[in-house]
Amino acid sequence: MKMFVVGIINAVAKVREIKTADFDRVAELTNRFFPYTRSDREKIAERLQRGSVYFIAEVRKKVVGFIDIRIYEKNAKIIGIAVDDDYREIGIGSALIKKAFKFIRRMGRSSIFLRVERSNRDAINFYKNNGFDVRSDIIDAASGRVIYILEKKFEN
Repeated sequence: MKMFVVGIINAVAKVREIKTADFDRVAELTNRFFPYTRSDREKIAERLQRGSVYFIAEVRKKVVGFIDIRIYEKNAKIIGIAVDDDYREIGIGSALIKKAFKFIRRMGRSSIFLRVERSNRDAINFYKNNGFDVRSDIIDAASGRVIYILEKKFEN
């Protein structure tokens, strides 16, 4: 298995597929950044059984980030991405995205999309810097908030 490596101040982040031993830490990060999910190791296992694919970033054997993607017939979706606050702004999120891109292309999919609240400017800028474009917007029925649909198309 190939790993993406990102240089960090006196450390190296490796991006790899999730292992069972990572479930608790991924659940912890999920709950911190997506508290409405109420995740735990069983929910991570269920998501994997239902088709989610997780890649994690680790520094010195500590999980510091993850990306959760779902593969569909023609495209893929980023369900969630999170990087521990202490490890932001050093390329880990971009390394996770690049790993997902490589995987999705290898699976023969032509694009990847995600949803993000219009008010989340930092996330929107992050995704745009990683090649995503805003394709449309919708009103979330539950919250009434405007949600952008961002997409990255791959060239064949």
